[in-house]
Amino acid sequence: MSRAVIVINGNYDRDRASQWARGAPTGCIIEFKQSKRTLDQNARLWACLTEIARKVDWYGQKLPADDWKDVFTAALRRTRVVPGIDAGTFVPLGMRTSDMTKQEFSDLLELINAFAAERGITFDDADENSSAAPSADEEGSGQVAPSPSAPDSSALPGDEGEAEQVEAGDGPTAGSASPDPVKSELQRECIDNMIRAATDADKAKREELVSKAYTAWLKELPDDEPFVKRVFETCCRLVEDQSQAETARKYLMAKVA
Repeated sequence: MSRAVIVINGNYDRDRASQWARGAPTGCIIEFKQSKRTLDQNARLWACLTEIARKVDWYGQKLPADDWKDVFTAALRRTRVVPGIDAGTFVPLGMRTSDMTKQEFSDLLELINAFAAERGITFDDADENSSAAPSADEEGSGQVAPSPSAPDSSALPGDEGEAEQVEAGDGPTAGSASPDPVKSELQRECIDNMIRAATDADKAKREELVSKAYTAWLKELPDDEPFVKRVFETCCRLVEDQSQAETARKYLMAKVA
């Protein structure tokens, strides 16, 4: 085999890894590393950063969410500061969140939560906003599917099954007023815009683009925050797996008023 990966879940996996190591040819590289952050953790991060960017003035200026990410990641590694090229300057060496382990990412989220608590900022429950949105399994399969906690998990667009019960304020309901065509068009544009950002050709920029799109659409649709957050949570899961973009698009379009 040219490449193999084993996730250690017990002694069986350890024995299998040992067997492969003993049979590996000379020159073979064996790497041990902790599992990286989950997509749900990443979605939670950007939701928190966006709220902080909206509500906190940092020494007289508003910082975008991606700058706040640099502020918090630098705080995790205070010693990683090196002299700059110009005399008397110093450069903080940040930390790529995409390379973080689950534990490092948990530490980052705890730091953000503590910072927010000191300033009276509360975050909506990410699970509540994403409970019916497509999710990715933590083992890295990247398959977009309804969260196991959602009771109507069989009702994604394109699936057979009973229609999903629509949450209050999130999509049309029986007996409701006629849909506003302008609002519906804006919601469709929001979906297209965020999915485009989440599937940008430059993978390194996707998180930043989705975050900026989220902030912009919260301003564009201030009375539709639950809808915008649902689109954001879904698109965060597409950042590292574009293969489910059409499934996500159909799912979100079904939520349009």
